[in-house]
Amino acid sequence: MTTARATSYRDISPDELDMWVEIYADARIGEISNKPFSEFIRDPWNELVDAGQESALDSMVQGFRPLLPAQAATAKRIQAEWTQQDRSQSNARPALRLVRVN
Repeated sequence: MTTARATSYRDISPDELDMWVEIYADARIGEISNKPFSEFIRDPWNELVDAGQESALDSMVQGFRPLLPAQAATAKRIQAEWTQQDRSQSNARPALRLVRVN
């Protein structure tokens, strides 16, 4: 599978196009992001991430359905919170200071 940015549906194979059509429909990208398939296919991986559906492909390969729109929104919010916590922790002073005793 190619994850490189496609500029149009003509840049990918018919099999890959079918795969992305299935992912777009099953992950409800149109419902989540209000984008038609023609926009989604230009950069499908980033569109999945933007919609909170980056796990859709793995889920489908394992025989599961992608997240529902509400679940995807919750996952996206949680990921954003974790990213913010990581940033604030990396900017915080260390919790422990090494003390050398002679």
